[in-house]
This record gives sequence, C-alpha cells and structure tokens, in this order.
Amino acid sequence: MFRLAVGVAAFLATGVFGAPVPRENQFPVVPLAGSVWHGDGVDGPTTYEFHANGRMSTTYTDMGGRIIPGPNIGSWTQDGTTIYWQTCEKYCEFDGKLTGTTITGKAHNQPGGKWTLTFKRKSAPPEK
Repeated sequence: MFRLAVGVAAFLATGVFGAPVPRENQFPVVPLAGSVWHGDGVDGPTTYEFHANGRMSTTYTDMGGRIIPGPNIGSWTQDGTTIYWQTCEKYCEFDGKLTGTTITGKAHNQPGGKWTLTFKRKSAPPEK
C-alpha cells in the first residue's frame, strides 16, 4: 500500500495534470469596442476610449497638470488578446496584450521614445 501511495504521489508531482489556469484567462476575451481604460500614457496618466468604429480617443494630464483631450486621435485593432493602436498617423504606436482587465505593452514614437505602458479597464463595452 505504501508503494502505491508513493507511486501516485510521484505521478502527481510530475505535473501531468498541468498548472491551474489563472482565473482571468478562463473567460472569453472581451472586445475593446466601446470600452474605456486608464493608466500609463506616453505624456502622463491617460484615459483611452476605444470606439466601435476602430477609432480611439485619449485624454491625458500633462506635466503641468493640464488635461489634454485627444478626440478621435488614432485607430486600434484587436486580434484575440493582441492589441495594437496608433495615434497621429503613426507618430506613436503601441503593441500590447490584454489579460483580464489589464493591457500591457510597448509604445514607441517617431523621435525614438520608448515606453512600457499598463492600463486597466475603467468601463466594459455596453451589453449587446
């Protein structure tokens, strides 16, 4: 009996069953269309609004504390969990990954600036 228990324990320790799937990865990917996100930005804390027509608006607070709206400033695409957006005719671009209620990725602009950005969902898309 002891050998059987040791054998079962060894079998389970090999990871045959695999690691548990993180809770946020168990749900279907939520489309960005119609949702609002907030977090890091190239120029300061930024709110991102992903419109259903593939356009994107931003609002950020600059270093002087002024709120700068950027209505319809760029476009975005989503392929599963892969997110891409660009602003000002590709002056600035972002490639990231959606994980649950967080998007994290890399941004760069034409002058050569590079940033790692993280933003979280503020509001989900409207129910259909």
